[in-house]
Amino acid sequence: MFQRVVLQLRFVELCCSPNSCIRKACETSKIPYCGVVENVELRGTQMSVSQFVSSKKSEGHWIHMHVSTPCSSGSPLKRFSPDSVTTSDLEWETIMTSVPAYFRFSVKPDSVSFELPKHNDIWKREQTVKALSEGELVFDQDVYLCQAQYRASNGLPIGKVLRFVSNHKAFCDGLFSRFGVCTCREHASLSDVTWSDTGYYNPTLSRAILNAAKACMRKNKPGRPS
Repeated sequence: MFQRVVLQLRFVELCCSPNSCIRKACETSKIPYCGVVENVELRGTQMSVSQFVSSKKSEGHWIHMHVSTPCSSGSPLKRFSPDSVTTSDLEWETIMTSVPAYFRFSVKPDSVSFELPKHNDIWKREQTVKALSEGELVFDQDVYLCQAQYRASNGLPIGKVLRFVSNHKAFCDGLFSRFGVCTCREHASLSDVTWSDTGYYNPTLSRAILNAAKACMRKNKPGRPS
């Protein structure tokens, strides 16, 4: 007689900070988590993540992989010096050319998402277009940080917009229901915002990303037996 395993979420985060709010949200919810802080391009790192994905899928669980990359290389400010190659440009290129390897695992994650600021030239680059194509990330959703409780030093909401793409429509639908429409009458001025702080997910957005990944799982629940 087979014992049926309850399908549960397992989370992989690439290019995260050591104090990632997604990691903390996973810990609170007791969701097994694998985060890559550095060396995303190394074969050893890729093998470790592949083993995590393979192990958790063999247990009958749903694996969601989320990817974000350094965005300063393609930020609007970079347009003032488009011909200069910076450290952030080289860092981004190393990371982004490595991302497709995580989409080619012999045992693949069930759902994948990727994020960058909406107004960023990185979206147009060849490496990005190739990676999104390989990951079949064809659905997209804009997320207004003002709706995710991002505030400037003066208390006004921050008007920055992130764009998430995924291979599952349910992921984007989950974000739209929370953050897809701006209802603010006023946003903080550029000078009042610490923009580096907006490069990290806060608890509100982190929890929503987990819930969006769960929505993929519920929408496509295969009911695998152990």
